[in-house]
Amino acid sequence: MTIEIRPATWLRDSDALAEIRRRVFIEEQRVPAELEWDGEDEIAQHWLALIDAQPVGTARMLRSGHIGRMAVLAQTRNQRIGSALLKQVIAAARAAQLREVYLHAQTHALAFYARHDFIAEGPEFFDAGIPHRTMRLTLRAQRVLGEDSERFAVNNRAEIALDLTQQCHRQLRLLSNTLDPELYNSSAFADALSQLARRSRYSEIRILVLDAHAIVERGHKLVELQRRISSTIHLRRADCEPATIKENFLIADNRGLLCYSLKEPEKAWADYNNLPLAEDYSAQFDELWHRSIDDPELRLLSL
Repeated sequence: MTIEIRPATWLRDSDALAEIRRRVFIEEQRVPAELEWDGEDEIAQHWLALIDAQPVGTARMLRSGHIGRMAVLAQTRNQRIGSALLKQVIAAARAAQLREVYLHAQTHALAFYARHDFIAEGPEFFDAGIPHRTMRLTLRAQRVLGEDSERFAVNNRAEIALDLTQQCHRQLRLLSNTLDPELYNSSAFADALSQLARRSRYSEIRILVLDAHAIVERGHKLVELQRRISSTIHLRRADCEPATIKENFLIADNRGLLCYSLKEPEKAWADYNNLPLAEDYSAQFDELWHRSIDDPELRLLSL
């Protein structure tokens, strides 16, 4: 018996892929056909498992890293075909430099995916009447600016602000009412901003604050840094009522975002690669920047 796992395409291999899924999901597990054929197959990556050149198993992965449609024909199970399929999918995800992959595992298969280092998260839920849980596998710990497209909740705002700034290559915009000391008044963040300012002659850093007086009273490392690199780091006060600013945010290279509501900063979120949303926030920032002023208090602090 020879087991082969090979990449497949829906255009070329849809008959074999669909037949296996029809037998396993629609006939054996009673999944409604309208749920099985979800319109994603044409854009997904697929794999076929073959025994002696006969198709016996399938898997697919979407661009988001969502693995699904793992199916092996009943008469060929317990021969490690599922493991071989899953390993090929994970290898492809690594080659595509995905940060993580995830799947919705039927609860009877949790142990199988756990053996491949997937970790279950969240509550059990039903899909097509079958109990499932979400499982996730991290392929690399660090998100990459300009590559990892996923909005996620932020537990440590200072860590994400620093990471985005360290990865930023050219342009950084920062709106913060009082230059949050817990995020930005650290030697590590000041060093990251200094390196960005010196990285290229095209580097541009713009910082907008609303309460210059509070910053003057306590002092701030970024203000002192701006004094030394004033040609690249620009610090101004937004000329508007503080109540009109509902969010503070950082934008890195017009791709990465860290945002949090002033009323609920604990509900911060970030995304390392979201051009449309970053452009929206950049437009908000630029509008405030055009109406900003060179505040005398901040200028005096820099003398």
